[in-house]
Amino acid sequence: MRHYPLPMHPDAGPAARAMQAAKRQGKAWEMADILFANYRKLKPDDIAGYAGELSLDVEKFKTVFESDEVAKEVAGDTKAASRAGVRGTPTILINGLKHRGPRTLEGFKPVIDGEIKKADELIKKGTPLAKVYEALSKSK
Repeated sequence: MRHYPLPMHPDAGPAARAMQAAKRQGKAWEMADILFANYRKLKPDDIAGYAGELSLDVEKFKTVFESDEVAKEVAGDTKAASRAGVRGTPTILINGLKHRGPRTLEGFKPVIDGEIKKADELIKKGTPLAKVYEALSKSK
């Protein structure tokens, strides 16, 4: 999962940073659930409250949330998404390939199974495991 905060949504950037800050304490997806459920309440005080609801160390969360490191991570995700041709959210990429089918298990399964098969073939041909993703992405 990468972040692509849309400019027309002023609270998207803080929400992305909140998820990254919660990730440091092992609760990224839990934070995402709360943020999406409360998408109209994403001001910093609201977000700090959600960190408390998740039993995070709120002071540590706030420090990380405001850090340059987290801001750079979100900016890096945004740049990578733009380079990959992402123009909106959600956009699903599987090994660099835009998924245009249904966003369901049934829609993802054949694509993922196909990518696993390609990866297995690369490994059998001698591609080091650490280089498989790179090789799959280049073939798109």
